[in-house]
Amino acid sequence: MKKLMVIIGLTVIMMLTAPLAVLASSYQWSISIANSTSTAYSNVPFTAPISTAAWISSHYIQSNGLDVKVMDGTTALPTEVTDTGLWWVGKIGKKTTKTITLSTGNTPATSMPIIVGGGGEITTSYNAGLELTGKWQINILAYINTADIGGYVLNKSGEITIQVTAIGTLTTTIYDGSPETIIFTGIDSGYYPLSLTKNGALTLIVGSNSGTAAVGTVTNNTNDWIWDSDGLVMPYITSISIKQ
Repeated sequence: MKKLMVIIGLTVIMMLTAPLAVLASSYQWSISIANSTSTAYSNVPFTAPISTAAWISSHYIQSNGLDVKVMDGTTALPTEVTDTGLWWVGKIGKKTTKTITLSTGNTPATSMPIIVGGGGEITTSYNAGLELTGKWQINILAYINTADIGGYVLNKSGEITIQVTAIGTLTTTIYDGSPETIIFTGIDSGYYPLSLTKNGALTLIVGSNSGTAAVGTVTNNTNDWIWDSDGLVMPYITSISIKQ
């Protein structure tokens, strides 16, 4: 029996064995994950660098990967299939081992989240058409880890930032000559819709929290847009959009 072993972030070791079961065009694997550290982790990204091209050609998965599911007991975990492997977000206790299940051939999902991974980030290169002028709106649908102090949900340096500045505190800063801020406190980590709208005043909505600030013309620059600065503040992202 061949085994694939990979060391991933936080000194967790994962082993993916051959399929446990083959049911028609469905396949199922048992995945054993061990955490050797003295810290319990929640909403941490895991990865298995499988050859997705080989899995597709061998008919293990559909070409779009939407039939893949990772389960922790009866809980379906956020899962993403990329050209270079399989990603999912889960939790594990300290100094413990747990087993989760990977299966394919499931009823296809309509979409999959983006899982950035520890130490990663998403970069949108500067584009004049994305610069914040007049009326605009930024929408994010993602899990926001408000315990990741210093992590940026969004960092367009010198123009706009959304940052976890303390546990449970989300600080949004707009640069319009003198920085203007909206600060939310007491926000638990969770899956939230975040909307930042400039239509006269600036309005920020994060889940059930809302706040406003008076802002002038945003200071545009040629810096890139950096989303999820460390791969941990938004461990998985459903969508990001900028509307002008």
